Amino acid sequence: KKLFKSSKDAGKTQKFLLECVQKLVTESPHADALLAKTPNLLKALYDNDILEEEVIVKSLEKAATENTVEDAIKGGMSTVEAFKTYGVM
Repeated sequence: KKLFKSSKDAGKTQKFLLECVQKLVTESPHADALLAKTPNLLKALYDNDILEEEVIVKSLEKAATENTVEDAIKGGMSTVEAFKTYGVM
């Protein structure tokens, strides 16, 4: 926790931590078991002042946008058009 608090950019550090959790939960050989425990893990990180609510909400919004873009591309939208429309690919 002290190492986390000493970070110059807490937002970036929290975003990186969420990306690591996402990778662990999605790419691990134990992904199914870990995915079920993810809400508890995020709550523990939040309750211990390691993750802020704002960072979690922004991450969820980004994921929702990425899913929308993925669905649009699968539906026939070009990646260029998806980038113009949503700002992400």
